[in-house]
Amino acid sequence: MASKSSTGITSRQFVTILRKFDKEGNGNINISELDAFLKAFEDEGLIEPSKTVEIAEKIREQQQGGDDVVDMTTLSIELVPDNFLAAEFGEKRSRITSVAFMKLWDHYDVDDNGYLDSVELKRFFYDMITKNKEGSDTEDSGDLEKRIDHYVQAMFDMYNIKGGKVRLEDMCKFCPVEENFLEQYETFTEEEFEEIFAHYDQDNSDEIEGCELEGFLKDLYERKHKPGQSFEKFKAEKMKKFDKDDDKKFNKQEVKKILFDKKSR
Repeated sequence: MASKSSTGITSRQFVTILRKFDKEGNGNINISELDAFLKAFEDEGLIEPSKTVEIAEKIREQQQGGDDVVDMTTLSIELVPDNFLAAEFGEKRSRITSVAFMKLWDHYDVDDNGYLDSVELKRFFYDMITKNKEGSDTEDSGDLEKRIDHYVQAMFDMYNIKGGKVRLEDMCKFCPVEENFLEQYETFTEEEFEEIFAHYDQDNSDEIEGCELEGFLKDLYERKHKPGQSFEKFKAEKMKKFDKDDDKKFNKQEVKKILFDKKSR
């Protein structure tokens, strides 16, 4: 059963610390490293010392079968009670916007390297499988770990992914992302520009930044990019060319220049 712990640990914090102890890159740690692993969270101010002891005892009780390996699912149940997908999307079954997708992508791409490795992907599938479950409905951690591993392998097979790296383009195919907003426009008139900008400027700040900016660039990338060019390279190219003040955001004039740039159409 899942812990009713009220830790405020995020998936990003969890994966960042897990990587320091996960020598095999599969999301697991050795039971002998458990105390040091939990102490790392304590040192970061993420859990209280008393909670560290409580969690360690719970996990050791579950490992009494003699297994020296503690899997990511067991660790997640005790340390990360808040489900990112449930918090952001609830039981929503409709397609998500490009901006919402980029928020999801940025959350799970912990090291911002442009792809999800096996550990990051396992964390995504853990949230996906458990997002609509109550604590009492939580399945055995061993069974859940097997399901997660099955999902990861199925995704690798489905999209013929080699090297254990899921790129943004692959994730777009898997997630229910709405149709590219820019595809409905053959050309961009001044009047249509305001409609386009408003779609991505979701906080009405007259600038697009963060996930708004990446959602816009994702749609632009899908509309037209060089053969074999990754999203990360496309993004870097556009930022260098159009973000002249290097503030990591686009104002209306910068967005207008991109949309009226012939190479972006």
